[in-house]
Amino acid sequence: MENRSRKLLTKPIGQLIVNYSIPAIIGMMVMSFYNIVDTFFIGKYVGKLGIAGIAVVMPYNSILLASVSLIAIGSASLIARSFGAADDEKVNRTFNITYLLTLLFAIIFSVFGFANIDRLIYLFGGTDAIYPFAYDYLKVTILGSVFAFFIMTSNTMIRSEGNARVAMTSMIMSAVLNIFLDALFIAGFKMGMTGAALATVTSQFIGGLYVLFYFFSDESRYRFSLSAMKPDVVIIKEIFIIGTAAFARQIGNAIMNIVVNQSFRIYGGELYLAAYGIVVRLLMFATMPVFGIVQGLMPVLGMNYGAKEYKRSIEAIDKSAGFASLLSLSFFLIFMFFPRVLVGIFTDDAELMAYAGYALVIITMGFATIGYQIVGSSMFQCIGKGMPSLFLSLLRQVILLVPLVNILPIYFGTNGILYSFVISDVLAFFITFFMVKVEKNKIRKRINEETLTV
Repeated sequence: MENRSRKLLTKPIGQLIVNYSIPAIIGMMVMSFYNIVDTFFIGKYVGKLGIAGIAVVMPYNSILLASVSLIAIGSASLIARSFGAADDEKVNRTFNITYLLTLLFAIIFSVFGFANIDRLIYLFGGTDAIYPFAYDYLKVTILGSVFAFFIMTSNTMIRSEGNARVAMTSMIMSAVLNIFLDALFIAGFKMGMTGAALATVTSQFIGGLYVLFYFFSDESRYRFSLSAMKPDVVIIKEIFIIGTAAFARQIGNAIMNIVVNQSFRIYGGELYLAAYGIVVRLLMFATMPVFGIVQGLMPVLGMNYGAKEYKRSIEAIDKSAGFASLLSLSFFLIFMFFPRVLVGIFTDDAELMAYAGYALVIITMGFATIGYQIVGSSMFQCIGKGMPSLFLSLLRQVILLVPLVNILPIYFGTNGILYSFVISDVLAFFITFFMVKVEKNKIRKRINEETLTV
């Protein structure tokens, strides 16, 4: 572990970003790919109402991920900076408190979700026709949410320790198993939406066992300890302050999807909800590599910033933003040139394919800017500045997109919903660029001050 820490402070930044990002990118793309496969089997064996049911359930998944992110991302930032400052005691206490919070959140989440499942489905944009499909999927997902909490938190902790390979292996293992179980439960046993959800929960359980074995091995520096799990107000407060930005990003995503679902329900109907479900699956897959770069950036920037290696911190920000922008530009071009091919993966319905392809092109016209936006928000999170990261996390999805989705459809119908994505992407990019530039200038000022002191 000490060798990994030294590497983060001494090896070339570009090499570190690539080395730490590639396992995360592979793992996250494989994890996202199982969502693609999930939707493929549902589209082929359940139909467009099943795809619409997946779209309706998406806000719940975003809220779950938000809850995980509040704890795990905040802890990861604190742990990375503590490693950089060589504070092993704080690392261990933060790790154990993280799992105490994870268990509490998982229990609250499951109880509340199951008690309000009917209300949630209609709140998320469900209709009477979609309800049975969404219900069959959501009931299993809620009951198995404790496994989702555990494996997502664990993979973030492992990456913070600098062992991205183990986190990647865990995600790939879960994803491959989920794909196999999708085929078995949906195509083989004809279990429909229940089978899709059961495949996901089972794969998360197996992946959780793998990371649990890792934590009890000599390879991990972390150690579970009941005494270290004793709540510490200072640590919990810092976890929540830093994790709030990641939480807000996912809550913003949930709010956005609820508003968009409701707008499509009002101005379109089940066909439009199904089309949006397809588009979102493709967008999730395309953004996973960018989040993989962020996962690679977190230990590199967190540890170097914590060790006051400010020149290396600036370099980490710039190279991550460049890599992320290149990736988002590449997916933008793919969406522009092959929309019908992509949506055709999920459905043979000519009407659904036509509208989903059209929606994909319009929605993603500003997608080339997404990479920079995500890295910009995450940069503030990595260096312990929660409020700017919180603002940028909410900017595109809530502050800009939600009002636009409520206003533009009044004048342009369903096209207004699509245009809202483009406008919010472009505006959010320019605001993020300005804020990142200002913060980098502050870091450069510290470098100059240290040079003068020497």
